[in-house]
Amino acid sequence: MINYKKIKIICFAAALVATTIFANGVLLFDATAEEEKCEEQAVIELVFRNSDGKYIPDIKFEMYEQINDVDGKPKPDKKIISGSVSDKLGKGEAKFMPEWGAKYAIKAWQNNSNVGSFWFFNDLINIPCGTKAKITKYLSGINFILRDTEGNLRKNTKFSLYTQHYDADDRPIKEKEDLVGSFNTSEEGEVMIYVADHDHFLPGTIGGHYVFTADNAKAKFISYNIQPQNYNIIKFEYIFSDIVFSVKNTMGDNLPKTDIQIYEQNFDDKGNPIAGKKITTLQIDSAGQVIFEYPAGVYMAEIKDDIGQYFKFWDLKMLDNKRIKKELTTNLIRISAIDDQKKTLFNKTVDIYDMVKDEEGWYYQNNKIKSLKIDNKNYTDTSLISNPYLFTIKYKSKFLDNKEKEYGHALYAEDGKLQKITIKTTLENEVTLGKKYKLTAPVFENDGDNNLPASAEQSLTNRTLGYILLQTESNGEAWYVYRNTRKRYYIKNGYIAYQMLRQFGLGITNKDLSKIPVGLNDNFKSIDSDADGLSDKIENALGTDINNNDSDNDGHLDGTEVKYGYNPLGKGEIQIDSKLIERLKGVILLQVESKGEAWYINPQDGKRYYMKDGDSAYQIMRFLSLGITNKDLEQISEGEVVN
Repeated sequence: MINYKKIKIICFAAALVATTIFANGVLLFDATAEEEKCEEQAVIELVFRNSDGKYIPDIKFEMYEQINDVDGKPKPDKKIISGSVSDKLGKGEAKFMPEWGAKYAIKAWQNNSNVGSFWFFNDLINIPCGTKAKITKYLSGINFILRDTEGNLRKNTKFSLYTQHYDADDRPIKEKEDLVGSFNTSEEGEVMIYVADHDHFLPGTIGGHYVFTADNAKAKFISYNIQPQNYNIIKFEYIFSDIVFSVKNTMGDNLPKTDIQIYEQNFDDKGNPIAGKKITTLQIDSAGQVIFEYPAGVYMAEIKDDIGQYFKFWDLKMLDNKRIKKELTTNLIRISAIDDQKKTLFNKTVDIYDMVKDEEGWYYQNNKIKSLKIDNKNYTDTSLISNPYLFTIKYKSKFLDNKEKEYGHALYAEDGKLQKITIKTTLENEVTLGKKYKLTAPVFENDGDNNLPASAEQSLTNRTLGYILLQTESNGEAWYVYRNTRKRYYIKNGYIAYQMLRQFGLGITNKDLSKIPVGLNDNFKSIDSDADGLSDKIENALGTDINNNDSDNDGHLDGTEVKYGYNPLGKGEIQIDSKLIERLKGVILLQVESKGEAWYINPQDGKRYYMKDGDSAYQIMRFLSLGITNKDLEQISEGEVVN
């Protein structure tokens, strides 16, 4: 009979012999001694330094038992000790009872134990009882320096730091639980923050990128993708963007104490600018300026005219970390009067009326809105937004019937211009009941409520919304003008084209998509297995059979039916929705009820072109492009595709 108990004892004894090592009669390693339970604590001395070798005080740390996950990667288990580094030498100590064969992991942090903390694995193994282990660790950090656009330090400025995460579309985000901490630049104008780089996050977690945020009284400044480098200190210098506003009339005179109301600028479904959320009201100082500090974006401003109507200034673009100078110019209407003998009239009251327009385009006197006095300068000035007005005076002519009558001059005011008018007391200028006037309104960019005179920049942007533009004077670079942001985006390659599909795509149902005709182009070479004039890629998207050139067996090739607007999967013509097509021209559409297939609605022909992937999107966008000069392209603001 086998005596298993005896075998077990023999094997155990052999193991003890095998793990007891001598050299020249000196015991180097004795497993029997180490396997005994410790009676004396071990001491861990932790020292933290930066890349310059300087000690880092005020670091907290914890030590955990280290185990491996199912993939064999290290991870922390039970917490053993905790401590902190409080002295100027960046040194902290903690005592514990080690266990033979155990591994330990170290966690260190400056501000938040749960966010941005450092993890170090595989450093502490088999700590003997009663010994002292010294560990030195180098920490990565970010030196924050904040400035205004003139380069001055922003002292005593508060800001916050978050770890960066990503949404379902891989766009960077931050959440409340990602807060590393809130900080202040103090009188020194800078703050050093020690946070972990990517390599020192807890294995299996996402980290190593950070988000900076700073609030002023009106907005939140945000900067993403701040990345510390392994063991090094990086400098993050943030400049708060602003606009310096000045307000002048068309004569170049400063208009101090003028109020400016600032709004976010949005766009309606036709691409026309509309006012969004009001941000603030500013007042021009005695020097004729005011600074508006705000994050990058597109904004609009309003200034009251002399009767409380608002001049609107659109497309005020702010750029990250830059100062923009913007002069807002109001119009000026200079009014004088002469009698029937062509002599200048002084000390006369000028009454100003608004006007109404009939169906035939004639204008009529309406309500009095303001009165002014022509003084000894022989004229009076007023500023009124672009609208039709009638300016009148009352005058008694000795050379006519010696009766006081009203004489007038009608004018359609134009924004940003000096317009001079003279009211003449002649028979043809007499204001009578029902008198009608023919006026020519300035040319406006849109017929909406904005009444906005088109600048060259605004006009060009509006005309190219949704188009693919090709730089004919350069190397043929292609750009997509996205309607929602009114910016151009560089289509660098297939990868960027694919990112654009995700970033700019608008969901559409299969039912609505079927109301838009399919576009075909011989330039798009691809496999056509059944030689029906449709590539396999398009057939997969349309649902036709790639191995049958007549999917509905009606005697017509699938490609022929698609080309001429017929249904390749059934009877009759495709029911086209012209209004839907007009609304979606230039838009990238994604089939939300299918596999997210992407289509581009070409604004030149109103047809949809299938973009199976980034490479095909890149080719299609280039083939459907519209040529543009470098000078014209520069008038359209540039945006950035999120990678």
